[in-house]
Amino acid sequence: MGEQLQLEFNGSTLALFGELDHVSVRNFEEELTKCLDKFDDVIVFDLSHLTFVDACGLTSFLKVERRLRDDDRVLVLRSPRPIVRKLLDVTGLTWLLERPETVVVEN
Repeated sequence: MGEQLQLEFNGSTLALFGELDHVSVRNFEEELTKCLDKFDDVIVFDLSHLTFVDACGLTSFLKVERRLRDDDRVLVLRSPRPIVRKLLDVTGLTWLLERPETVVVEN
């Protein structure tokens, strides 16, 4: 078993620590559901401490992105580690990385 996923909220940023996989994705989605409405128009997932993500984790990112888009909000993924970045590249999800049309102001 890998590192347990931990979440740290800071303003409009959610930092993910550990692994987001088929084991941790349910808890991740439950925690997000509790707090998504508290975030502003642009929500940033800081992936710099995410050591692994599988297809379930990527699917969860897409679910969150779709829900936010339906509310005229934006999800931005920031600072993925090389292994996570490679998976985003291979799956064509790099469009979720920092985008020029989004400006994030840190609190």
